[in-house]
Amino acid sequence: MVVVASDTFAVAAIAWEWARRPAASGAPGRSTRPRRRSAGIGSVDRIGADEPSHRPVHDDGGGHVTTGVRTAEQLERFRELLLAERREAEERLAEQSEGITAVREARSDTSVDDEHDPDGPTMSQEWSQRTAVLHDVEHELTDVDRALARIDDGTYGVCERCGNRITVARLEARPTATLCIDCARLVR
Repeated sequence: MVVVASDTFAVAAIAWEWARRPAASGAPGRSTRPRRRSAGIGSVDRIGADEPSHRPVHDDGGGHVTTGVRTAEQLERFRELLLAERREAEERLAEQSEGITAVREARSDTSVDDEHDPDGPTMSQEWSQRTAVLHDVEHELTDVDRALARIDDGTYGVCERCGNRITVARLEARPTATLCIDCARLVR
């Protein structure tokens, strides 16, 4: 299994969301008073902060889904995050491609009979690992491209399952997120 930085950030985002929930009555070390929740007005932790944070998304009648108010600055910041993530993924893709080429050349220089070659299983294992990482990076690039397309069509930051907004904290941790934290928990 390959753990990438975006998985680490997703775990942190889930923990952050969990920590924001009010404690159960009588939980040790926490107040039993319910937390005051913002209606989203003036809040800076969500895209479209001047509207309630989990407002459902609506079709504008022309088949175009609208996401409510989004500031150009927020969308541009997420576009830059995604483009930076894309550049990093392209670098990893090139690195893995070079590694696969090196393994392919090394395999062609050795015995054709991998079963009886003491180096055969090692090369086969290296080939399998690099190919798996290559596919993971290709999948990551596809996710980034889809997120960039959602920014362009106005659906970025909208949960594909329930139509509610995805928190900015989750999008910052995982810019390619397509599910809000609640739906991600259900799907998991």
